[in-house]
Amino acid sequence: MDGLSFSSWIILILGFVICFGGAFYCLLIVIGKQPERIFEMLGIDHLVDSSSDAWVNAGIYKPFEYMEKGPKEQGVVMGVVLILLVIGWGLGVFESEEGTGEYELDYEVGLKDGFLDPPISGTSDEDSQETEYVTIDEPAVTNITFTLTWEDEPDQPGMENEGDEFSMEVTTPWGDNNETPMTRNDHGEEGIISLTFSAPGEYPDSGSAGEYIVNITMGEAGEQWLLGIPSVGLTDSGNDWTLSVEYSYWKKVV
Repeated sequence: MDGLSFSSWIILILGFVICFGGAFYCLLIVIGKQPERIFEMLGIDHLVDSSSDAWVNAGIYKPFEYMEKGPKEQGVVMGVVLILLVIGWGLGVFESEEGTGEYELDYEVGLKDGFLDPPISGTSDEDSQETEYVTIDEPAVTNITFTLTWEDEPDQPGMENEGDEFSMEVTTPWGDNNETPMTRNDHGEEGIISLTFSAPGEYPDSGSAGEYIVNITMGEAGEQWLLGIPSVGLTDSGNDWTLSVEYSYWKKVV
């Protein structure tokens, strides 16, 4: 009976209390005993009387008019009920079906979008490398993209700023590795490089959960050059950058 729910147990217990209790009550009458004395000894005689009156007023007592018959008729009826209950118990009528009691629900799998929140911000010096460790908990990622962006300083008066160089290398939890070439942003525009990976597994575990290692390398930091005098410039020591991560993943929806 491991599969019965809590509410089923309550109903089953109440049913047995009522049926077996009623049978026992009638058997006491048949053998000449007075069940009311037992109620008095237990101190529940007033509760039983008031409950009976309430049932009568509500019209619930009418189906049990056979109780107004003689003691022998009452005993025979309740004896039959008792025997039927015992037989039903022995045959497993009250047993639940084998299983865990859990029910399989219908569901569908949909593709959702996720991202690293907040993105990672940092600063690199010229000819240096920074390493970031990005943890993704979602186990069912299909594709994941790492994007590095940076903005160079604006031109100073009478000067033109040369772009900065960055490259990025990413190693995934499943061992895949790739890197971008060293890339310089165009004059006055945002620099951007990205890498996209496809997880090797399938739903529900594509192998995507884990730590991604991101190496960010800054090459040459472009200088501020005087207009009309290319050989004279001001040194740029480094630049800020932002690393964002976006991915698509499968999610079960009930």
